[in-house]
Amino acid sequence: MGTDNYFNDISELIKKHGDFDKVRDAGYDIDSPDNFYLDTLREDLIQLKQGQDILSPQYLVDGTGKSKPKSIPVKHNKVIIAEGIAPSYDKVSDLFDIKIFVKTDDKIRQKRFMERAKLRNQDNENALKHWNYVKQAGKNYVSIHEDESDVVINGDYDLDYLTDIIGRIHRATDSQNND
Repeated sequence: MGTDNYFNDISELIKKHGDFDKVRDAGYDIDSPDNFYLDTLREDLIQLKQGQDILSPQYLVDGTGKSKPKSIPVKHNKVIIAEGIAPSYDKVSDLFDIKIFVKTDDKIRQKRFMERAKLRNQDNENALKHWNYVKQAGKNYVSIHEDESDVVINGDYDLDYLTDIIGRIHRATDSQNND
C-alpha cells in the first residue's frame, strides 16, 4: 500500500498560493510527519492486520493537492507492504513486524526523480528545485530511521531486483503457513 496517499489535503493552500511549488516555496514542508493523516494510516494498518479490507485515501498528484478519503480499495493479506516515508514515523512505526530500509545513492535517486518529473511535465529548473527539497526532507525524516530497520537493502538496483525481494518474502511466508 502506498502511504503517500495519506498526505494531508492541501487544496486550500494551493488555491491561496497559486500552485504546489509556491506552497513549498512559502515554507510548507509536505514531508513533515504533521502533514500526513497518520491517525487514519494507523487505523487502516490495524484493520489490515486484523484481516479486514480497507478503503485508503487517495492523494491526487495532479497539482490540486486534494486528498479523497476512503477511495482506494486495499485487500488484507498475510504480508502487508507499506511503502513511502510515513511508515517510519513514530505514530505508526510500532505496527510493523519487519522494517526494511531501501538505501539508494543520491545520484541514482536524483536521476530517477528527474525522470519521473519529465513524465509529469515538470520543467527541469523546477524539478531540480523540488529535488533539492526532497533530498533534504529525506535527510530530515527518512535516513534518521535507517538504524531502526531490521533489514537494509541496496536500492541502487532496478525495480526487478526489489520485486524479486518482495516475491521471496511472499514465498517464505507461504511456506511457513503450509508447515
